[in-house]
Amino acid sequence: MNPNFQAAIIPVLATIILVGTIATFILAVGAYFLHKKREKKF
Repeated sequence: MNPNFQAAIIPVLATIILVGTIATFILAVGAYFLHKKREKKF
């Protein structure tokens, strides 16, 4: 592995992890609000 490749892949991996974490958080919040909304109906 040459250092240029390593320098390029670290920010890419960091971005993927960050996006994945944010997407999971948004999904969790969305599911929570949907559940609360559904609970109110009954």
